[in-house]
This record gives sequence, structure tokens and C-alpha cells, in this order.
Amino acid sequence: MFGFVSADDGGTIRYDKRWALTAEEEKGGFEWLVDEVMRRWRKVPKMHVYHFRAYEPSAFKRLMDATRRVRRKWIACCAPGSLSMCIPC
Repeated sequence: MFGFVSADDGGTIRYDKRWALTAEEEKGGFEWLVDEVMRRWRKVPKMHVYHFRAYEPSAFKRLMDATRRVRRKWIACCAPGSLSMCIPC
């Protein structure tokens, strides 16, 4: 499952998620999540991305290796000082 909690412009908290039961759904969910993070980062460059478990950074790296399109986007945002994250590239 991929998901995040955010507040919209009016301050309403919302939870967006994507479930993945197959490899193809996992790829689609990961691409969706990275697209959302990048879209939001362009609006708020000082945003933070947090994760809850120790396995998540390695899972992101595994998915980036399998998803070339996402890897190009993510590497661009991981330049020093560009996106403060708990998930290292």
C-alpha cells in the first residue's frame, strides 16, 4: 500500500492511498506516489517526507530500480538541499 496524509489549501486533512496486489499495481502505485510527492514538492520545496518503518527506504530503492521513469524524477529531487527526506536516494 502506498499512501500519505496531507492538508489541502483549506486545512482539511485527507488520506490518499493506493493498494497493490500485483507487481503491475505496485509499479503503478509507486509511480502515483512519486508523482504526487513531486507535484507537492514543486508547490512547497521545503516539505518533508517521513516513513514509519526501517524497511521503507530499501523498498523505495528496490522500486526505483524497477521503475526507470520514477528513478529519473526522484534523483532530481534528491540533490543536496532540494527535498528534505528521511528516505535516502
